[in-house]
Amino acid sequence: MICRILCLAVAFAAVLATSGCDPLGKPSLSPEFGIRVTDGKLHIWTGSPCRGTTAIDVTFNRERSDRAELKLEVAPLPEVAQTPNVPNPGAEVEYFTVGGPYPGFDVVTPLPSGFDWRTAETVYFRAGGAPTAWGSTSKLAEAIKESDRHPADTYWFPGVGWLGPQDI
Repeated sequence: MICRILCLAVAFAAVLATSGCDPLGKPSLSPEFGIRVTDGKLHIWTGSPCRGTTAIDVTFNRERSDRAELKLEVAPLPEVAQTPNVPNPGAEVEYFTVGGPYPGFDVVTPLPSGFDWRTAETVYFRAGGAPTAWGSTSKLAEAIKESDRHPADTYWFPGVGWLGPQDI
């Protein structure tokens, strides 16, 4: 029984260490994010909420250093904008869909018109802000090829596999 509990604890720690943010909103030891394709859209899951996020960067890379970037910043809150020296508390981010909507965020740099993320090899996702600040890269091929073969609530976490909420 003790061995079983220890094995479960080790497995839980390993999965939690792969997610981008822990339940307190801090970056994990080895930040990763999960990706999947549903209805032709790329969905990103940090694995747990990233509280205090003030900026999101999503960069797609292709061969020959060709890249496209999407940059978002937290939308200013009216009460914070009117109070000097009071930082914006940021937003909570756990699920993100390329192409929007982006609740709580303004688009600073949109993806180029006509850009097709499916032609990229990798995607880099970065969530920034206090206390959250982390970034990681994932190859897209597995998610593009395999998403339809896995339950809708599971995401590809590189080096770990397909995980759902019950696994995190």
